[in-house]
Amino acid sequence: MIAVYVDNYDRATFFYRLAKGANNKRFLFFTTKYSVYQFLKSDFEVVLFNAHSKYLNDANALADSDFLNLTYVYRGSQSLEHAKSVYQMISAQLINQQLNYDHIEVAIVFNGNSASQKAFIDHFSGRNVKTLFSEISNLPGKVIFDRLGVNAKSSLFFDAHQLDMLPSIAPEKHKQWIKVYEDYKNNPIPQGKLEPKFIKAYITDYLSSFLGKGIREEDKVSLLKKVTAVLRLFRSKSSSDLTYDDADLNCDYIFFPTQVRYDSQLILNSDINNQQAIEKAVLLAKEHGCKLYVKIHPAETDPEILKDYISLKNKYDFLIVNSNTTELIKSAKVVTTINSTIGLEALIYNKELKVYGRAIYSDFDFSRILSYIHNYLVDFDYFSDELISEKELNKLLSLASK
Repeated sequence: MIAVYVDNYDRATFFYRLAKGANNKRFLFFTTKYSVYQFLKSDFEVVLFNAHSKYLNDANALADSDFLNLTYVYRGSQSLEHAKSVYQMISAQLINQQLNYDHIEVAIVFNGNSASQKAFIDHFSGRNVKTLFSEISNLPGKVIFDRLGVNAKSSLFFDAHQLDMLPSIAPEKHKQWIKVYEDYKNNPIPQGKLEPKFIKAYITDYLSSFLGKGIREEDKVSLLKKVTAVLRLFRSKSSSDLTYDDADLNCDYIFFPTQVRYDSQLILNSDINNQQAIEKAVLLAKEHGCKLYVKIHPAETDPEILKDYISLKNKYDFLIVNSNTTELIKSAKVVTTINSTIGLEALIYNKELKVYGRAIYSDFDFSRILSYIHNYLVDFDYFSDELISEKELNKLLSLASK
């Protein structure tokens, strides 16, 4: 049996296709969301966790440090106290299930950085069940599954040498794949497509939690505020009314792309912010005798941050550009990043890369990026309607480890 925790409706559609493609596997789903329960229950076994004070114990027994960096907590949408309560409620209900852990092949979550996901993983790993964390790879038709976590918590971050043990990749295969990748980059990013069913699911989950069906995790966010934030996120936005400089792609330059201020990777896996990274990139450009091109993330709307960038530009005389990101990468002498996916793209084109934060690719070279893309990642499109193949299912299961 495969146990899966599903944290929202979007993930439910992903894991549904995974389970439907696994003809000879039994799946047991767990969720805190009533919309997920309703979606999955006709085809699979589903356990809906509910909120109840009877599941709560002394919250002081849980260390604050284990919860402060959870996504909802550091974003301010979930109180530390409620994160602990969610953890306790789910842990207690998992114990009440009285599962036969010898029959559970693996326990899977998406990302893993919420109180509910932490409770799920801690429960199963504490009973010697293999675990897997999944995440979008930002590469066409591929997703990440890792036994330790995602991004800078992944096994690859701690030991990239494992990629060296996989079969070598022919350069021609990578060249052909780059054509697919560039076509993918030239089309709208799937994450940017808002579907009404996801808004409907959120409203359903919000209201159902007050009726005792499911658990509301973000206790510091109202329904109106959440829906407004989601709608704002999916609207096309410009990085303010900035005036952009012309980018000469034929000169020597260092390229630094900023990340959104509240990017989880920026908060969790970096000891410096965008402004400090720009100052590092300024010094690097001076060392190389190059210009510095800075591209501001198109989703950045914080006026104070944008003012900081203008102030830094006036101080250090770099250029703020808005050219095509892929072309900026391909023509750069060196690409610098804190830990954004731009770093991954730089490696795809075999560019010299400087990483200021902690990223899954921190210890990758060109050979390893080839192995990562063509050997390690699972060929299963997060955004399609296709079922996973038996080959790729076996591949992802082989990535699990106690």
